[in-house]
Amino acid sequence: MKKIICLITALTLSAGLFGCSAGKTVTDTAPDTSPEATSRAPAGFRAQYIRTDGYNDEVKYPVVTVVNSRAELDSYIEENKDMYYFERRELPDNESTPGFLNACDAYDDAFFENGTLVLVLLEESSGSIRHEVTNTAFSGGEWHISIARDVPEIGTDDMAQWHILIELECAVGENDIFNVVFS
Repeated sequence: MKKIICLITALTLSAGLFGCSAGKTVTDTAPDTSPEATSRAPAGFRAQYIRTDGYNDEVKYPVVTVVNSRAELDSYIEENKDMYYFERRELPDNESTPGFLNACDAYDDAFFENGTLVLVLLEESSGSIRHEVTNTAFSGGEWHISIARDVPEIGTDDMAQWHILIELECAVGENDIFNVVFS
């Protein structure tokens, strides 16, 4: 009986010790509080994922476009409407996304008074691959957009182009550099 109690106690203690350290990394870095970083740091972001398809072998993906006004957004739509599917989808089923034009309805002049729209255009080897923007950050003079890719074990065999619309609650400069990082 003593052996069983000792074994249970040892297992309980070792599980507690290993459970406390597994999978956690703590970093102790000071945030960038320079005036430039503070004024440009996003207070938050929201992302929409729109499948727009439209293969073009001359485009090098990902493509990042910064939109600072409704007029710029309208110009982007006009310039790219023949290459990508920007039409409306009134009632999308579970397999499709909202239409690009449906999503763009929200971006009026009032939105651009306090926000910026960043378009990230991606191409995937399968239409089954999905995305999630996990972070946006401004540091070292550059924007970093982190996007997690959800790749299923079995996917479709079709190419897919996606527009990820990222709403930032801050200003973005015309010459800002963007890095898109996939995980």
